[in-house]
Amino acid sequence: MLTSPNRAVHETWAKHGMFYAGLAIFLTSFFLTAVGTLSGWDCALFSLMAWGRHDEKISSLAMFGGLINPQVILFSLLAAARTARFLRSLLAVTILFCIPITWVAIYQMSVAGMAMNVGPGHVLWIVGILLMVYPDIPFHFPVPKTGRIASTASPPRAGGPVFPN
Repeated sequence: MLTSPNRAVHETWAKHGMFYAGLAIFLTSFFLTAVGTLSGWDCALFSLMAWGRHDEKISSLAMFGGLINPQVILFSLLAAARTARFLRSLLAVTILFCIPITWVAIYQMSVAGMAMNVGPGHVLWIVGILLMVYPDIPFHFPVPKTGRIASTASPPRAGGPVFPN
C-alpha cells in the first residue's frame, strides 16, 4: 500500500506517461493512412482547406477536424510546460467536442460519394489525443455518497467550477 506522498508521485508519473505515450501515438498517426487514401498529414491539410469551402461532396463540418490539431499543439505546449491548468482543461473539452463532429463530417462525405474509409492513422490519432487530454478532462459530476439515486444530486457549488489537480 502506497503512502499519500508516494501515491501522488506515482499518479504524477502516470499522468506524464499517458501524455507522452499519447503524444508519440498522435505524431505516429500522421505517417499512416488516416481516411480513404490520405495520410494523416494530408487529412490535416485537407481539413484546414475545408474552411469556408462549400461543395456538394465536402462537408462544412470537416473544419472541426482542422481545429483539433492546432488545439492539440497548444495543449501539448501548455502540458509540457506544466502551466495553465484551466486553459488545458478548456482545450481538452473543446478537443473532445470536435472529435465526434469530425466523424459526422466523414460520414457525410462518404454518403456524398467520397472514399472516406477510416484507416489506422485516424484510429491512432484519436487514441493519442485521448491519452494526452485524459488527465486534464474536468470531471464535475457530483456522485451522491448516500447511495441514493443520482436524481437527488446536490445543488451546484458556489464560486464556479473546481478543476482537479
